[in-house]
Amino acid sequence: MKVNLLVNQPGDVRSGYLNIDPAAPADCQDGRVHGDLSKLSLVEANEATELVAHGILDRYSVQDADTVLDQWIGKLAHGGTLSISVVDIREVARAVLYGTILLEDANALLHAGKQCSLTMGRLVDVLQSKGLKIVRKHIQDYQAFVIAQRS
Repeated sequence: MKVNLLVNQPGDVRSGYLNIDPAAPADCQDGRVHGDLSKLSLVEANEATELVAHGILDRYSVQDADTVLDQWIGKLAHGGTLSISVVDIREVARAVLYGTILLEDANALLHAGKQCSLTMGRLVDVLQSKGLKIVRKHIQDYQAFVIAQRS
């Protein structure tokens, strides 16, 4: 099973995925199903061959983000991949320092629905400490993207 996590983003629904969105209404017709993103009770342990969580993890507090990651990893099948992105605070700070981004835009990136800030390095370290193998990583538009595989 492939799983895509969303928060009120009907335009990001992926065909062939279980698209879980806590903002989806019960009678949603656009491919989203209502569900808790921190627990993923709609997915069995070791069932997800792919789990996509772009812009989701930084919506949780620092304390809760680690628990949420554990839940997501537990849903991954062995060999399954976690594709995750977060706003990289280092990239945003660098852009503010060099004047390539307006302060208002930096604030929107860092604070719009966000509760914690990470860097690519920190995200990679956390995923590796949880036993995942980093397959690919890159920065794009102030976002750290990481694809990690469960062994």
